[in-house]
Formats: sequence, structure tokens, C-alpha cells
Amino acid sequence: MITAILILICLIGVPAKAQLQPDTIAERLRLQSELYPNEKLHLHTDRSLYAGKDTIWFKAYLVNALDYMQKIDSRYIYTELVNPFGETVCRIKIRPDKNNLFHGYLPLDEVLPTGLYTLRAYTRYMQNADEDFFFHKPIQIVSPLCKSLSTQISYERENGQKQVKGTLKMFNNASKEYIPLENIDLYNEKKKIDHWTEDKAVNFKLSPAKYKQKAIKLEAANFQQFLPISFPDNDFHVDFLPEGGNLPAGVQSKMAFKAINTYGLSENIFGVVKDEEGNEICIFQTSHAGMGAFYWTPEAGKDYYAECTSQAGVEKRFKLPAAETNTYTLNVKESAYSYHIFLLYPNGVASETPLTLLIHQRGYPLFVRSFQQTHRITLPKEAFTSGIVHLLLLSPQGKIISERQIFAQNDLPVTAYIETAQETNTPKGKIRLDITLKDARGKPVQGNFSLAITNNADLLPDSTHTIFTSLLLNSELKGHIEDPGWYFRGNDSIHRAGLDLLMLTQGWRKYPIEEALVANYKRPTIPTEENQQITGTVKRLVGNKPIPHAKIQIHIPNQRVLEEVHADENGRFIFNGFEFPDSTIYNIQATTRKNGKNVLLALDTETFPETGTVYPLLPPATRNNTETPTGYYIYSDSPETVEFLNKAERKMTYENGMRSIFLEDVVVTAKKKVYKTPYESIPSAITIKEEELKKTPMIDLPTFLTSRLPGLTLQPSGLYRLRDMDKFEKAKPITIILNGFPVYDSSIAKSY
Repeated sequence: MITAILILICLIGVPAKAQLQPDTIAERLRLQSELYPNEKLHLHTDRSLYAGKDTIWFKAYLVNALDYMQKIDSRYIYTELVNPFGETVCRIKIRPDKNNLFHGYLPLDEVLPTGLYTLRAYTRYMQNADEDFFFHKPIQIVSPLCKSLSTQISYERENGQKQVKGTLKMFNNASKEYIPLENIDLYNEKKKIDHWTEDKAVNFKLSPAKYKQKAIKLEAANFQQFLPISFPDNDFHVDFLPEGGNLPAGVQSKMAFKAINTYGLSENIFGVVKDEEGNEICIFQTSHAGMGAFYWTPEAGKDYYAECTSQAGVEKRFKLPAAETNTYTLNVKESAYSYHIFLLYPNGVASETPLTLLIHQRGYPLFVRSFQQTHRITLPKEAFTSGIVHLLLLSPQGKIISERQIFAQNDLPVTAYIETAQETNTPKGKIRLDITLKDARGKPVQGNFSLAITNNADLLPDSTHTIFTSLLLNSELKGHIEDPGWYFRGNDSIHRAGLDLLMLTQGWRKYPIEEALVANYKRPTIPTEENQQITGTVKRLVGNKPIPHAKIQIHIPNQRVLEEVHADENGRFIFNGFEFPDSTIYNIQATTRKNGKNVLLALDTETFPETGTVYPLLPPATRNNTETPTGYYIYSDSPETVEFLNKAERKMTYENGMRSIFLEDVVVTAKKKVYKTPYESIPSAITIKEEELKKTPMIDLPTFLTSRLPGLTLQPSGLYRLRDMDKFEKAKPITIILNGFPVYDSSIAKSY
């Protein structure tokens, strides 16, 4: 992706005491990037929609964050599937194959609740950074029962209370009639939710503000589904963010804004800016994903407000940031081939303080120059590789005064040419594809690739989450980005403007710049995981104190491995440098240094990072002006999804035999049978009550049994089955239990 990094370090500046020189700034940032290299990760899945008992196949791309080249310092990748409650459903740990490529799969349970799940992947080394910078991708899982039934959920707030009342209904997709709901349960993240049934609907109350994950789970017989918690008042919030982070007084400035609703998703609004006297200054509206921007010239000492109106007609008033007279900010304008960087002063008065412009990309310095003698710098776009570029305005002591992010998009497009070896293909026949990748100059492209093939009749390719969005956006910005793939579907003015709004409203300083500028370098505390290891502590049985220099023996039977390691002075030990297949058995035992056996061996439990980011469920929606409720992110009762589920069921039958039949729960109201002896619970046992024995005219028990149970014959050594008589020497008599005690001698049975 990146062929070179162009370094533009301009060593121009005025020497001053305690002032950081451009070459010092560049050198310290270079050292920081060497001390703390970053990893980035992308997973290519075969699709984004799955059914129960399905398999998520994927290939992982682990790269160096600086140049996007393949990185194999970390040998293990952890991949997890997280449900809407933030609970890890399944997890696997993979290692590279003989070609140093990562790939694997996640098998799905057959009864996973329908809902939007989060696929999360990371390395141990990536845990040095925030969980937001792990790989995340939404995965929709649908139950086969979604072909037959759908859910409808609505919320309303009562008398301004914090609680909301939820109403849940289910209906038959074929008849469109509502299904009576009786034996159902609702759950939140911690416990069951109280509810009551009325008019074929389930009603419940909850406080949305108390829910970390805005979701509840429905369980109705064998059907389960995650449903969103809705906010009926259509509330929204708007953040106003001046370009560069500051708002100088008396100069025209750019103000970006972002509106989000109570689901954490974008909200389209329009509004007007007014001063403290009610005079209209300017009007504005969102242009993409709840984001927008406007220009204005704020005056010092005045208060300004934004009166905003949502599409639902909800009106809200927000106070805007105050203009300052002692600050500076960066302003960037983009032309066809260049970036023009301006320094804005309060009231247009230039600063006498020597300032420095630092430009870095993914923590590596590209440009350092004094900003004291000029207020405009022009840089060619070709100076940057594709990705986020950080512009920082620094004080003489290296403090960040203003910062701005821009997105450079310079990599030449790659085109895939796919040809089939034959003109016509037979159904279910083998098809050969010849695939060639070429750059814009028509030259072949080398690299590692993955290919997923789906049927457009029931699945559309996921264009919202790609390797571009993972490596260039999601791994650099904190927070949820709606449809990140949209920003790469065109390089026209609309997409470029939307991408710049994203830089203005969702910027996040991922790299420790200020600390590095004063030589306070950040180092990773978690090393790269290069092999497997077992760690623990050897303690005394009495007192629980560590045993220094204890001996630990590790035996791996299937691998013919026997090793001994010694604990340190704190009783801690580590066994590493091995890599054996999954399900390998390890036998571990410990003794004191003098072979004493009264010790306690405590192995460390493997821990995993907490789940922070899950994709939000969308609120209830309707399709094409109809009142038929639908699923979230997909229409679970759409013809395409139904066809997909039919194919998934056929595949399950082919691979696993007859499919499971989903039936309603059966409630047994009869009194549970109580067995007087344990023998009566044996499935093949035949019980004859005393009442039946009293009514028989037979004079002894063996005679009664041979007449009562056809197929038995009486022999001197006992009762036998007739079909066993041809192998009499190996045949065994049947067991007779009288009053709970076995009878082994038929002569004894005759006395009864």
C-alpha cells in the first residue's frame, strides 16, 4: 500500500532559550515511533449474515501501523464474537500457517439469539492501547424461526417519568396475525425483567439511562432475539467543535458540528445561530451522517447560541464555544493538488511568540517548520501516503496549542480482473476463475489476498467494512463510525467534504506527542506474544506464603516432553518457548527445592480485555410505508433472507443429518411418577404390581411370568429369553426383583 515515506523536515527557525528546535522535535518523534511501534489488524470474513450452526470463516491481516507491511512479531490473534449485552459468546486463538498467514473460523451455536453481534479481534500487544482501536465488525445472526414470525416493539414515556413502558408483540409472517404471548421471558444484562400480558402483547417498564448496552433479550419457547431499548421522546444532542480546537475572536472561523440521538447514531438537523440579543448570525444544516459545518466571525465577550430542530420536530438550544482573544488556531483549505494551511490570529493580529507547525502521520514526523514569520504554508498532496494526517501547532516548549486532522487519499486504485475458463457452466459444477490484480498503470500487483464468493440472490457483499476502513479509519479514530465504507465509494467533492467533517468531529489523539517532545517516551508494557506460556506461583499449604526456588516439572505425554523449571525468590515460575496443538494435555507438579511435596501449585488464569464497544441495535423500523415490523440492520422476513435461511438449513442437513425441528414447549401437568425402588426407573424394566399378582390363578411366580411375558422360558438355572437359547452356554438369566431385592435362584422365586 505504501511504497515510501517522504520526509519534509525543514530546519528553519529562530534559536531561543528553552525553545524546541525542529530537528529536535523530529528526532524525538522518530525515536518514539521506534520505541513503541503499533500494530493494526483487519479481518476479512466470508460474509456478514449468518444462521445458527453456521461458521464464520475469516482471514486476518496483521500489519505494522506505520507502513502497512505484514507484521508477524505477534504470533497469536484472538478473535471473539460478542453479543449485544457485551458478553463473549465464543473465542478462538489462531497462529500463522507455514506461509505466515493468519486464517481461522468461529463455529456458531445452533440456538444463538437473533441479533446484531460484534466480531472483535486483537493481539496481546494491541492491549497496550485502548480497546477502541481493536478490530470491530458488526455480524448479523438470524434464527431459522425468523422465516415464520417477527417481533414488534414500541416504547412510550408516561407523565414525564424516567421509566418507559415497552410493548412487545409477535406475529405470523404468513397470516400477519398476532400470536398470543403467554410463556415468554425478558432479560436485561443482569436479570429477568418483570412483565405482564394484555391483549396479545407483553408489557414491561424499564429505565433506559441505567442500561449500558441499550438492548434486552426475548425468550419465547425456543425462539430468542435481542431487541433495542428505544427512547420515545426523540431526544438528541449536538456537539460544536471549532476547527483547530480554538475560536479566535474577530476572525472568520469554521465551526463543525455533529448531532447524535439517544441510540448514539446520527441525527439530521437544521438550525440557526443567534447572538445574546437574538440577532440571527447564520443558518446551518447537516450534510452527512449528522455532521455539518458553517463559517462565522464571533466577537469577544458575546454569547452565541444554536437553535436546532430535528426531523421529528424536536427543538433544542445549545450554547456555542466562546471566542477568545489570546489563542491561535489552524485552518486548512484543500485544492486539487495541495493543502493550504493557515494560522488564524485573534482580530487578525499576528503573534510575536515563535510557533512551530508539526505534521506527522501515524506518529512519524513528516514536516516541522517555524510558523512565526508567515501565516500560510502550502504542501503538495503527494507528500503524504493515504490515511489520516495530524497537523499540530506547538508552543516554544512543545505544548500543543491547536490541532487539525486531514485525510490524504493518494494511493492508486487496484482493479481485479476475473475470467472464467469456460463460457458456460453446469449447475453445481466446478468453476475455474483466473484472477489478475493490476494497478492504475496496468502492472500486476503482488501481495496476500483473500476472496469470498456469495450469491447475490440472498446476500449482498458488505461494502461498509473493508480493509480500507479498518486500517485507515477505525484503527485511528475513537468511537462509532456509521457506514465507514461510504467515505471510500467516491473521490468527488461530496465524499471528500464528508470525510473532512469526520476529521473535524471525531478526531482523537492516539499518539503520545506532547510526552515525546519533552523526551518522556512511552513504552509498551505488554510485549508481543511470540510463543505460548504457562505461569503460576508455588506456595506453602499452611500460611499461603510463596516458596522460593521451588521445582516445577511439566510433562506433555503426547509430545514426549518432560522439562523442569525453577521458581524465583517469590515463588513465581514461567514455562514458555513451546507451541503445541489445541487440546494438548499438560501434567504439572511442584516440589520444594529439597523435593518436599506439601506445596500448593497455583496456575495463573488467562485473562482477556473487557468488552467496551458493541454495535448498537437500530430502533424499530418499517418497510416501504407498510406497518409490518422488521428486524434491525436487515429485514429478517425479507424474501432474500428467507432464501438464505432455507439454504442454510439445507446445508445443515447435508453436513449434520436431519435438521432440528423447532417445537413449542410442552407443559406436563400430571403428577410426577415416584419410583419406590431405583430399578423401576430403568427404561427396559417391566413392573408388575401386587394387585395384578393377587388376581392371577397361577400357583407360582415363574409360571405367571412365562405366561405374562411371551418369549420367556423356565430352565433349571432360571428364566431365559427364547432367542438366547441357541447360545445357551453364553446366555444369562433375566434378573427378577422382588420387593426391591434381586432373586438369583428360580427355586426361591417359586416359593412366592
